[in-house]
Amino acid sequence: MNEQVFWTMIELAKEKSGDNLMVQIELIIEAVSELDISDIFLFDYEYRQLLDKSNEADLWGAAYVLCNGCDVKEFEYFKNWLILTGQYYFKKAVEDPEVLVAFIPVFQRNAKEILHIASDFSTLAAQAYATNTDEYDYHHRYPFPIQNTTVRGELWKDHLELADRLPLLCYNMGWGNPLYKGNWVSDK
Repeated sequence: MNEQVFWTMIELAKEKSGDNLMVQIELIIEAVSELDISDIFLFDYEYRQLLDKSNEADLWGAAYVLCNGCDVKEFEYFKNWLILTGQYYFKKAVEDPEVLVAFIPVFQRNAKEILHIASDFSTLAAQAYATNTDEYDYHHRYPFPIQNTTVRGELWKDHLELADRLPLLCYNMGWGNPLYKGNWVSDK
């Protein structure tokens, strides 16, 4: 198991699910539960590495804009959703969160439902382990250190600063920011 195998599993499940997030997670649980236990742990390790890679202040800002608010736990679920979109959007969004403008219609319809469903991805490896072994001691057997990472970058102070950092996303979400008038936080 490595990052590319991880992404292949995500992409295959996405393709088979017809972009149904709940079905995609179920398909991944099914596939991961068929792996050797060491590979289940490695799948979870890759997942945690991707969570860490995406732990960026501007990405959290994008989640805040798309979800009309986003606390720490919701940001984890948002990152889960981002992983489930696949490698392309994940890597692009980590580099430039403004690419998430493509998902505005989806989030305007059901942001909270997306986060709720994506929350299941956080325990996917433990569920697969339990299915594989009929044991529920996953966290006691997990062989890698679990690190609490901090968000990289500076968090925004207010909506104007967020609009300054993510102008395209904020404007397209209809935040009513004074963007078009040229009232930029950085101009002060």
